[in-house]
Amino acid sequence: METTKNVNILFSSIGRRVELVQLAKKALIDSKNKGKIIGIDIDKNAPALYFCDESYIVPECDNDEFIENIIQICNENEVSLIIPTIDTELPFLSRNKDYIESKTNAILMISDKRVIETFYDKRMTNKFFKEIGIITPKIYNKIEEINDFPVIAKPITGSASTGIIKVMNKPELVFIKDRKDYIIQECINGDEITIDVLYDFKGNIISIGMRKRIRIRGGEVQIGETLFNNDILENIKIISKHLDFKGGVTFQAFTNDKGVFFIECNPRFGGGLPFTIIAGANFIKYLIMLLDNKNPSIILGKDYKQGLIFSRYDQSIVIDDD
Repeated sequence: METTKNVNILFSSIGRRVELVQLAKKALIDSKNKGKIIGIDIDKNAPALYFCDESYIVPECDNDEFIENIIQICNENEVSLIIPTIDTELPFLSRNKDYIESKTNAILMISDKRVIETFYDKRMTNKFFKEIGIITPKIYNKIEEINDFPVIAKPITGSASTGIIKVMNKPELVFIKDRKDYIIQECINGDEITIDVLYDFKGNIISIGMRKRIRIRGGEVQIGETLFNNDILENIKIISKHLDFKGGVTFQAFTNDKGVFFIECNPRFGGGLPFTIIAGANFIKYLIMLLDNKNPSIILGKDYKQGLIFSRYDQSIVIDDD
């Protein structure tokens, strides 16, 4: 595949996503594209910044200068596509999508504002899944209702598994009794599945990858196995009919003999996306094609190798030798 347009991609809050940067660069090279990868972060020590072609330090997303900084960086680098990577920045970027795109030549790869609002609050997520007939764990409104243990206590607006606690009995519920920022959810046993979905800029599903989470560290998969499940795919199709998704989206579900239970959704690239790309569902390649006005010809699942086991590891770099 050869592209006719230079595609410059900006990753926001690039953090530790070194492998994603490397795979994005490879996708550009394989596409014979002379574009570059730009990374931004609030932390000058973020390792992935040092693997980008251009890197910038920006204010936190709730700072008034955050959006203006992005616009300036996009214009300086002729950015074609902005890809967010963390949940906390999604509401700010979503509210400013039209403004950013009007001031630059970049497409902001972010879903509709209703998508961000629905999945930022886990109570709204649970309500949405129930309303459209998707199986999801029960949320307990009162501690007195809980008789079956264990249960899961989690922050209402948390991400990356931060603050999630498995509660084994009633005495352990004491800490959560007066916490208004937590929900208590039914604990589902089974295989935990992450589903990476890529939508085009009109909301059509382009590609999908699934993986079983074998071992997790810090909210991200450390060891996983690729798979494909038609029941999960049909559920994703149902969900996609009710909301206006764009770009990369990551769903979390459990499967057992009772069916597929959808837990949550992060409307952004997930931390384990490199698994999906390496397994053949190359989201970056497809995005480059879309930006070059070429439609990927994908039969869902056919571009994706099943049964691959991945194991991630850490590697250090020197960023200051003074």
